[in-house]
Amino acid sequence: MAAAAETAIQTEPWIEQEEYAHSLMTIKRMGGLAVEGVVEHVPARELALADFTTAVTEMLKTDSEFRECLDIDNRRKHYVIDGKACAADGTPMVSILETGRESSRHQAQENEALEAQVIRDSADVFIANRVDALLPDKTLLTLSMEPKKELKKYHKEYRQLGYREGLAYIQTYSKSEDGQVVESGSYSVDMSDESVWRELFAELGVAIPDGESSNIWIKNYAELDMDAQQADKFAKALREEAYKKAGIEKQRFSATEYVVRNAQIVEDIFDTYYPYLSEALNTGQNNERLQSLALATLQKDPPNLKASVKHQLTKIASSAHFDSEAGKIKDSIIRYATVEELRKGLKVFVRIDRAERDHVDYANTPAMFMPAMHPEAMSQRLAGNVECGVRAGRSYGGCAGQIELNLNPEEESNNPQEAYGGKDCPEIKDGQRVRCPHCRKEVRAIVPDKESIYCSNKECKLAAPDLAHKD
Repeated sequence: MAAAAETAIQTEPWIEQEEYAHSLMTIKRMGGLAVEGVVEHVPARELALADFTTAVTEMLKTDSEFRECLDIDNRRKHYVIDGKACAADGTPMVSILETGRESSRHQAQENEALEAQVIRDSADVFIANRVDALLPDKTLLTLSMEPKKELKKYHKEYRQLGYREGLAYIQTYSKSEDGQVVESGSYSVDMSDESVWRELFAELGVAIPDGESSNIWIKNYAELDMDAQQADKFAKALREEAYKKAGIEKQRFSATEYVVRNAQIVEDIFDTYYPYLSEALNTGQNNERLQSLALATLQKDPPNLKASVKHQLTKIASSAHFDSEAGKIKDSIIRYATVEELRKGLKVFVRIDRAERDHVDYANTPAMFMPAMHPEAMSQRLAGNVECGVRAGRSYGGCAGQIELNLNPEEESNNPQEAYGGKDCPEIKDGQRVRCPHCRKEVRAIVPDKESIYCSNKECKLAAPDLAHKD
């Protein structure tokens, strides 16, 4: 598979090439070494595990129930080689981003909705070049704003890329005193109010023009006399100031810290499946471990699981062969199930009474507990997680490459046919008997025009106000 086969967003600054390109190369690399029997002695597993952990953290952050109380605080180190900050495999980050931009250009030729992504990728390349030119013991700070107009005009496309409305990222890049290391930081910010951020950047001596496209906000950066530790504290304080100015007072928690405290769960799931996934990607041969999870998921028969996903799972459960498309589905299923596992403990923690929560020592709160499991039991547990999440209509963004598993009611107002099956089923006709994806009842579809579809159940969220009285 080509290293930059698909367009991707960049929520975390300078994520690894494989993650940025939606490819499975990090996982495949681990599998190739596993075939040779030396995976325990090389950093390939650690790199793949780090990418997996980053992915589930970013997905957890976009959980619609908890998003307003979670923030991401990711940091990563990049060694400088020949004057260029590099990924773990020694590839210059600027080269990786240029490759991603070319991939976006290719896709934009076939889909004009992605033209803005080319602009965003070019802005990322601009910042990468600025960071390479950064002097030692200096920090570059900028803000990556979400594509505001595109999320409205091309809602489905940009949500599939992982973007979410109002979710921006402060980015910091700090070069060490000897100039040999660049440490990047990524800090999520909700309620990305342009007026608030224009004011905050003005205080840093950066004038952002009125009407500046959200796709190139990142090109407005500040250079600060700070090392990595100082930059980390400053970015968090800046985020708090932004929340204060925006009138956001709700107590917030670090999704990054929460996942770190539950690292054993993440690692157990990773070690149960990813060595087998990586080997399958290298050999093209399926295995019982991957088939077990696919079969367990199909047996749960999650409501509103996309037909295309069911089709791929059926192939994985029964075929001896394995390709990159199967790999993407399995990767997405495992990520999704892991997030569903993690949110179980998160749900308990964030619902502590506010009066008690103010006195909680977050650093010393106990992590979740998931007992050691036989692989078959693990498959049943993860399949149950998928069934639970899809049944509830949960969808997670933020993570490049995550395939949408369910027909999500969140998107019905933008693409009503998609909620009832979209491309995976025939067009819904007015009066047709269907199963509503929201109320889960057998109802009559009300289709007044090509752009709308409603439920005949007057108690349903999808009921048309002027038609809800009809049986």
